[in-house]
Amino acid sequence: MERRRRSGRGGRARVFLAGRAMTMKRREIEELLARLLEERGIPWVREQGLIRFRLRRKGAEWELNCRCQDGLVECYARYPFSISNRAEALRRCNEINLQTARGTALLPPDGRPVIRAVAGIGDIYDAAERVERALDDASRLLLRFWGSLQQAGDNQPTVTSRANARR
Repeated sequence: MERRRRSGRGGRARVFLAGRAMTMKRREIEELLARLLEERGIPWVREQGLIRFRLRRKGAEWELNCRCQDGLVECYARYPFSISNRAEALRRCNEINLQTARGTALLPPDGRPVIRAVAGIGDIYDAAERVERALDDASRLLLRFWGSLQQAGDNQPTVTSRANARR
C-alpha cells in the first residue's frame, strides 16, 4: 500500500493510503490533548468548544485555550493583563509578529494580548509531538514577550513565587 504525504489547505498534512485521505478528526485530537494534559497532572475543562487550562512557569501564570478541528489544533495563550492603549498594543503585537515564525500575536477587543500557535495534525504517528510543540510554542512566545507587553499594560499580573512549569 503506497503512503504519501501531501499538504492540503491551511498547511494541514494529509496521509494518503491507496488514494484515500486519512486526517485525524477533531474528536481524536481532543482526546489526545486531554490525555497529554492528564498525564502531566494539568486540570482542564471543556467550554464553548475549547479545552481550557492554566500553566505556570518562571513565576508567571496564564491561561491556554485550545481549539481542535479536523487535522488541526490551535493553541491560544492569553496574557493575564490588558492594554487599553490599542495603538501601542497593536504596535507591540506587530513587533512580535515580525520576530516570530511559529506563532502570532493577536489583540482581541478586551485588550488582553494573545499568542496563537497552530499545528497541522495529519496522522496519529506524530500527533502527540505536534500538539506538544504547539503548546510549547505558544507558551515560549508568551514568556519571551511578557516583559515588553507588560510594560505597555494597564495593570500588573499576579506573579506567583512558584516557578514550576506544570508541563
